[in-house]
Amino acid sequence: MSAVTTTSVTSLAIAFDAWTVALIAALAWIGRIRLPASQAWRLPALPLGWTLWAFLLTAAGVLESATRPPGIVILVVPILLTCLVTFGTGSLGRGMAANIPLWWLVALQSFRLGVEAVLQGLSQAGWIPHAMTLAGGNVEFIYAATALLVAWLVRRGTLTAWFVQVWNVLGVLSLLNVVVRAVGSAPGPAHFLATEVPNVATSRFPFALIPAVMVPLAIALHLVIARAASARKAAAVLQASAA
Repeated sequence: MSAVTTTSVTSLAIAFDAWTVALIAALAWIGRIRLPASQAWRLPALPLGWTLWAFLLTAAGVLESATRPPGIVILVVPILLTCLVTFGTGSLGRGMAANIPLWWLVALQSFRLGVEAVLQGLSQAGWIPHAMTLAGGNVEFIYAATALLVAWLVRRGTLTAWFVQVWNVLGVLSLLNVVVRAVGSAPGPAHFLATEVPNVATSRFPFALIPAVMVPLAIALHLVIARAASARKAAAVLQASAA
C-alpha cells in the first residue's frame, strides 16, 4: 500500500470517527430532551455497546479469519437481534415513536450521507469495490438526501403517513442493496460477487462500525418511523370517523 493511500485511509478513518461521535452525541441529546429518563440513556448506550463489540472482534482478528460462520455473522447477528427487539417491539422504540416528532426521525436518516461519503473515499483508496459506491449502483446517497426533503414536507404537513411508509420501505430496499454488495464482495466464505477489489474495509476498525453501528441505526430508524407513521395513520382514521 502506497504512502498516499495510507494517508488517505487514515484521514477517512478520522473523519468517520468524528461522524460516528457526532451521531451518537446527537442521539444522546435527542434522548435527553424527548424521552423519559429511563429510556434516554439507552439511545446512545446501544451504539456505544455495538462499537465496543466491533472493536473487540476486530482486535481479535475474528472479522478477517476464514472461519465458518464468517466473522461478519458473529459481528452483526447479536447486534441485529438486539436492534429488532429494542426498536421493533420494545419500549425504547415505542417511546421514540410516541415522543420524537416524525420529521425528526425522518431527518435523522440523512446521517447516511456521511457514511456514503466515506465509502466513496474508501473506493478511491481501493479498500472497497466500485459496486459499493453511487456510480456502481449503491443508491444510499440519493435516499439519504431525500430524507431532508421528506422531513421538511412532513414538518409542513404536506405528506401523508402513507407516503412516509412507502418512502420508509424504499429505504429498507436501498439499505439491503448495499448490504448484499458489501457482504458478497468481502473476502471469506460469504464471498459471491466478482469485483475488481474485495471489500476489506468493513473487517477493519473503525470501518467495521459501518455494519456494526451505521446499518443497525438505519434499521432502528426504519422500525421507529414505521411505528410512528402507523400511529399517525391510525389517529387520522379515528379522527375522520369521528368527524
